[in-house]
Amino acid sequence: MRASKDFDPQDPTEIELFGCDFVNDLPQGDSIVINPAPVVTIGVIVQVNSVPTVWTSALGIPNPDPNYLSRLLAAPTFDGTLVSVLVGGCQAGCQYKLTYTVTTTSGKAISLYAYIPPETSP
Repeated sequence: MRASKDFDPQDPTEIELFGCDFVNDLPQGDSIVINPAPVVTIGVIVQVNSVPTVWTSALGIPNPDPNYLSRLLAAPTFDGTLVSVLVGGCQAGCQYKLTYTVTTTSGKAISLYAYIPPETSP
């Protein structure tokens, strides 16, 4: 499910926390568990037939950021309903998709995603 809001663009020199709050997505009385720990994945968005798509090698087109996995600088952390991850070095002109997945005390897996839009070069 898409998060309520996308992130602001990130300058390639910036390092910052990107957080996603599950407060409105947890069933009443449910909470996020520590084990398994929350997971955050990152993908690079490319245009396929004018449709934004997460890049995979199966697309047969060049990846605009071959080092995109290294943009996640640390394991995700969480505090209550907020899951955060440290991101840095996003490439100018690239759009990224962050997907946050948590498990709840009732055993339900919930995923939210949001985009980091492309930062343009000065």
